[in-house]
Amino acid sequence: MNPKPTLVQPLNSEHQPGPMEEQWQSATGRFTGSQLAAARWDNRNEARRGHPRAARPDEKRLRGLGYTVHAIGSLQVLNTLTESNPDRPLGEQPIGPGGYDIVSSGTFLYEVRTRGVRVPAGPVVRRGALDSWGVEKGQRRGAVAVLADGTIRIARTGGRGGTPGMSALQAAFGSPDNALVDLCGGGALLLERGAAVPGSDLHEVQRFESGGGGFDAPQLKLGVHLALGICDGTAWFIVAHSHTGLSIQHDMLATGFGSLIVFDGGAGGYVRDAFGAPYLGREQQGFGIRIAG
Repeated sequence: MNPKPTLVQPLNSEHQPGPMEEQWQSATGRFTGSQLAAARWDNRNEARRGHPRAARPDEKRLRGLGYTVHAIGSLQVLNTLTESNPDRPLGEQPIGPGGYDIVSSGTFLYEVRTRGVRVPAGPVVRRGALDSWGVEKGQRRGAVAVLADGTIRIARTGGRGGTPGMSALQAAFGSPDNALVDLCGGGALLLERGAAVPGSDLHEVQRFESGGGGFDAPQLKLGVHLALGICDGTAWFIVAHSHTGLSIQHDMLATGFGSLIVFDGGAGGYVRDAFGAPYLGREQQGFGIRIAG
């Protein structure tokens, strides 16, 4: 039996810095106001197991616009890109009874030429341990966190003056009686607190800088994109089959989504599920998802 749906409420539309967010001062070109204190978590910005399901988005409309969406029951971060107890490759993860309903790729990857390896853009935590710091430019992007009781929390990560430590992530997302277990950062945060994130934020704060930056960055160009979003209190896994980051933002906001993070897609994306033909790109870091029954 699939777990009950994981519920999330969008945050208030009024912009307030997240738990580890920094604000960009356009006048000075500097980050200021690092927020490292733990956020006030409630059902506006977290997904708790066992809550009754809220209203569903208009799935028929989304299918007509070229999306596939599934309500999330549980989420686990997978990582093959680590020397410390790596998970099995995404292509070898079990699908169906006793396994996951969906296996997908996760965050963007960056090549470290001096080491000859690829690393996730943002922090990756599995089973309560930090796998990867990510790269500096990925530290102020969106993240999905899973706590010990299955609660899912969505917020920005990052802090002034370098990479946040595990203690800072634990303080921001977890609590003494409900520890942070899994986290995947480095995603493009497109909807936040019920409002559209502007292209200037994507460029200057989240540092999608290539190809003109912001919505013109290659990571958000027309193609297949994978995302996690919040609509009417429920967390959803989303495949956008032929969209840009800007069209995804517009469509999901119009459908009632309050929060939305886009992860890797295109040639770097990977999706395999129990419902139809797979979309297979590179096997890398990702998610194991069980849908809400």
